[in-house]
Amino acid sequence: MDQLTVATLADRLVRRHPDRDRLGSATASLAESLVELGRRSPAGSCLIIGGSLSRGEPCIRASAGAWTLHSDLDLLLVHDDVLPPVLPATFSSFLENELPNADVMTLSSGQFAALDTSLGYDFKENGIVLSEGSVPAFESTSITPRDAREILAYTIFIYLWEALGLRSAQGEVSADLDYSYCRLTLKALRTVVMLHGGYAYHFDGELPDDLRRLLTSELAAHDALDNVPVLPAERFLPVMSLALEAHTARFGVGPMDAVSGTEYQGRPGSDYVTVHQQLAFEYMGALVRETDGGADQSKLPFLLQDVWRQVMARHPEIKAAETPAAYFERNKRSIQQTLLMMKLPAAPASQL
Repeated sequence: MDQLTVATLADRLVRRHPDRDRLGSATASLAESLVELGRRSPAGSCLIIGGSLSRGEPCIRASAGAWTLHSDLDLLLVHDDVLPPVLPATFSSFLENELPNADVMTLSSGQFAALDTSLGYDFKENGIVLSEGSVPAFESTSITPRDAREILAYTIFIYLWEALGLRSAQGEVSADLDYSYCRLTLKALRTVVMLHGGYAYHFDGELPDDLRRLLTSELAAHDALDNVPVLPAERFLPVMSLALEAHTARFGVGPMDAVSGTEYQGRPGSDYVTVHQQLAFEYMGALVRETDGGADQSKLPFLLQDVWRQVMARHPEIKAAETPAAYFERNKRSIQQTLLMMKLPAAPASQL
């Protein structure tokens, strides 16, 4: 493909934002950094951005012309060699200084071709190429209900390792916390949309009226925090309750994870992923029950640790004396890397 321009990329990043015009200079600044990173990519490699940004979904916030992301910045570097390329110093330093929160995965072209699940779908079908050249040949992939469950588990992981519940219990009041809750509420709703055959917030197919109204309301609330009577933190658990109910209706009652009974069971790292997904679902399920589906959150500050102790009592194989937030933050990188390794059993990918 031709070299991506800043203007073209900026437009694609916010194409589904309800207030895209207000984000003008902030989006242009982010796009400029991403295009420049693409120019600095190793020769013969292909740099792709995926995730919420590539789908154009609301995740950029502007303040005084500067941008703040309330989403992961997912980058994939695809290379032809068996071993990852030696990254130019200009690439690494620019990444560290200008895009410090970016997650960069490296895959060989063969690994990229075989990458499936929602991760593969995001980069292959929705990805934006930042570097010169074209995307390597790949096998198309499709989305399944299993992907929805994996994304819901990951949403709970983020809630835990970003300590959102703890921060709320400690009385934090900040736009950053509000937007983090908005982001996770939308992610949870997105998994319900996926169970109805969609993939993203902008799904145009048929949805139950109540789900469509809730989705529309949350998308509007994302960009009108000051005018929304119900705070984002108070909306999160009711939506999570709805999502857990929808997933239970789809998959049945029992331990929740996105590995058991699937093609990923038995692959390297699958046991580790299974345990941590089940921990996350057990913990969130208990919070939802103890708060009456999120309707009564007055006891939440006391429940955060009590529920964790109850969950740990059922998992003696895991010795975690710290808070759930501290435990999952400590294991964040291992969870992320093992998830990727599980999806690429033939050859592990490295993460920068």
